[in-house]
Amino acid sequence: MSNAVEVKRISKKLGSFMLRDITFSCNEGEVFGILGPNGAGKTTTLRMIAGLIKPDSGEVGVFGEEPDRVREHIGYLPEERGLYRKWKVMDVLNYFAELKGKAHPEYWLEKFGMMEYANKKIEELSKGLQQKIQLIIAVQHDPKLLILDEPFSGLDAVNINLVMELVKEMKERKKCIIISTHILNLAERLCDRVLLIDRGREVLSGEVDELSDEEVHEVEYRKNGGIVREITNRSLKDLIELEYEILSYRKRKLTLEEIFLREVSK
Repeated sequence: MSNAVEVKRISKKLGSFMLRDITFSCNEGEVFGILGPNGAGKTTTLRMIAGLIKPDSGEVGVFGEEPDRVREHIGYLPEERGLYRKWKVMDVLNYFAELKGKAHPEYWLEKFGMMEYANKKIEELSKGLQQKIQLIIAVQHDPKLLILDEPFSGLDAVNINLVMELVKEMKERKKCIIISTHILNLAERLCDRVLLIDRGREVLSGEVDELSDEEVHEVEYRKNGGIVREITNRSLKDLIELEYEILSYRKRKLTLEEIFLREVSK
């Protein structure tokens, strides 16, 4: 695989917030997740990759160029949604299509089951439908790099699944996809590799399968008249030797959320 995106030791100060020394790459045919709580620096990082702002130090390369030189190859879904509310849906899509030089809005409206809204004004659509229009804008010109900032925000289960299927389809077509989200269980299902950040700093990075390969024991037992639920590294044998009344016990892998919470608490 070739690296579509190379981020090397970027830092950026915005007011009192400081993003520090972030490094990662994303390959063609890969879904890369930038994960963390609100205010961690995810959006700042994505805006630098999209070429909307420049790092104070470090380098961002997109297909071997500076991001603003290859904007026609970038699709970007911003966290802060914004559309021309008085315009009709098709007029909005055609406008953004002209900016990129190529697009197929009819195909995407049909794919998203939204052809019936083509002549509706944006302000007449629900927030969920407006978000789908914003997503169509990001993908309709067939970008080589797709950047999605909190794409699941405000969506119901049906539309979350629609976004996930779209990302999987783009991955199969060898696109580079970078997603930011604070919903770690969705990232765990979708991403190949992740970068966990908190308060502007890297906490952990690596392949999802490797990060979540740690096995723990989930146990429920009775102690001093109460019921204790615990995630532990102690074996069932050890717990029995402590003379606990075991109510339930199972082995499982740590989730990304549990790994993240453990790492930020260190």
